[in-house]
Amino acid sequence: MVKSKILVVEDNKIISLEIKQRLESMGYEVVAVAYAGEEAITKATEKLPDLVLMDIKLSGKMDGIEAAEKIRVLLDIPVVYLTAYSDESTLQRAKVTEPFGYIVKPLEERELHSTIEISLYKHKIEKKLKESESKYHSIVESFDGLIYINDSDYSLKFLNNKLIKKIGRNAIDEKCHKVLYGLDSPCQWCQMDIILRENTVRSERYNTFDNTWYDEVHTSVRDKDGKIMKQSMMRDITERKKDEEKIIESLREKEVMLSEIHHRVKNNLQIISSLLNLQSSFIIDKAALTAIKESRNRVSSMALIHEKLYKSKNLSKIDFEDYIKHLTSHLLQIYAVSKVKVELKINATQVFLTVDTAIPTGLIINELISNSLKHAFPDKKEGKIEIELKQTAIGEYYLKVKDNGCGIKKDVNLNSTTTLGMQLISMLTKQLAGEMKIENESGTSVTIKFKEANYKERLKEKSTV
Repeated sequence: MVKSKILVVEDNKIISLEIKQRLESMGYEVVAVAYAGEEAITKATEKLPDLVLMDIKLSGKMDGIEAAEKIRVLLDIPVVYLTAYSDESTLQRAKVTEPFGYIVKPLEERELHSTIEISLYKHKIEKKLKESESKYHSIVESFDGLIYINDSDYSLKFLNNKLIKKIGRNAIDEKCHKVLYGLDSPCQWCQMDIILRENTVRSERYNTFDNTWYDEVHTSVRDKDGKIMKQSMMRDITERKKDEEKIIESLREKEVMLSEIHHRVKNNLQIISSLLNLQSSFIIDKAALTAIKESRNRVSSMALIHEKLYKSKNLSKIDFEDYIKHLTSHLLQIYAVSKVKVELKINATQVFLTVDTAIPTGLIINELISNSLKHAFPDKKEGKIEIELKQTAIGEYYLKVKDNGCGIKKDVNLNSTTTLGMQLISMLTKQLAGEMKIENESGTSVTIKFKEANYKERLKEKSTV
């Protein structure tokens, strides 16, 4: 074990020799003995002892109190006074030098040993505390923001230099709400009770007192006596908030513009539909009239997509359950089919598609429902059409349109059909990179599996071309 080093300062040589022997018998190392104040400072500087035993009354120009003060300030070495005097004026002078103990002569070995050990331990703890405080202050002053500490009475106990510079003074013991927010009472949003229970509270707040946005982090800290206090770190984020507002405003403008574009597209599609309707009044051929009618339905299917987007709060997604309900209601009206005669069952809860996926999917549903309404229930028979659209666990979509009608004639080759409707369904399925399956038992069932069109990936592909 390393011996603690002690400097003895005593102007009586006999007493100093006796103290030296006692200390060495206790296991300490006496690095030097000094007989005057100036000599004590010199030897303390040379030997750097762990502790100084200092006689208060020394011969010469400098007494022990003056010497102890210089050693404390210059070297931060703990001092224990040896004195035969206990008058009030001497003790008051000695207190100013912050000694670690007093031993009154004549010396008792047990008191001498216990005082030295306590002083060495106390100095060790204080040194660690000072190092910790030094590191804390270094971190605090390097922080790009304002830091303050207040107690449970809202009195400021610490302000970092940046905060002192900002408010123009060191507002120790002033109320934090008054200094920082210009309020006469604690802030309504202050969560002091939560923080003092050693929790952390974070928030972004606009300070009307200095017209600044702050990112605030409030935590609990303990002072050297173990008392819990609130530490607040505030970082100026005003410029970031201004940038965010600009971005938000820009997005609002773009959303308004997109909404207007969808509205105009929908109106233009309506014009096309109206033109087709006007044209049909001059056509006598039934096949041509049917073709125009079906074309109008396809235009209406696309127009409905843009109408939903125009009215939607989210311009990137369409609630497809709502879309299917409106589309099928429109088709029943077009084909003059009563809901009593043909029951529609729709299952597409919580399915939202982007416009790139919604348009081909909507056209596919339009063709499949139109086929069922035209062919599945001849002679106005009653029937049922089921539409199911769901998203699978792996991110694929599953569309199924099934009717319980008469089914497709056996002599029709589904793989080589020349009808425009079936060709469109096939083309649109390929556009969605999907797979189609047709079943012709107890009616007709068409199942299509597909993935949502990845707009971002397409942009990447175009950027590399």
